[in-house]
Amino acid sequence: MAQDFEALYANTKDYYHKIGLLVAKAWADPEYKKQVEADPKGALRDIGIPIPDDVPVESIPIPPRPTDLNDEQLATTLSEMTPGTSSTAGTNSTLSCPCCSVGTVGTAGSSG
Repeated sequence: MAQDFEALYANTKDYYHKIGLLVAKAWADPEYKKQVEADPKGALRDIGIPIPDDVPVESIPIPPRPTDLNDEQLATTLSEMTPGTSSTAGTNSTLSCPCCSVGTVGTAGSSG
C-alpha cells in the first residue's frame, strides 16, 4: 500500500511539474501560448502527458503571469525546469516550478 502511494505521489508531482513547465513556457513565448491554445491535447502530449484519443481536451487554462515575475526570473525557472539543461533547481534558487512552489516568487500564493 505504501508503495502505491509513493508511486502515485511521484506521478502526481511529475504531472504538476510538466504542467508548470507548459505554463512557464507560455508566459515566456506568446507563439508557444498560441500553439497550446490551438492544440491543447497536442501540447499535453508534447510535454509527456498521454491523453487517450477519446478524451476531449478543449483548452488548457493558462493563468496570468504574476506581475512580480520578471524576465530574468522566468528564464531561470525555464532553464531549471527543462530536462537536459544544467539545473540548479532545489539548491540556491528562490524560484522554481510555478505550480509546485507555494510561497516563492512568481507563484499564485505570492503577495508581491
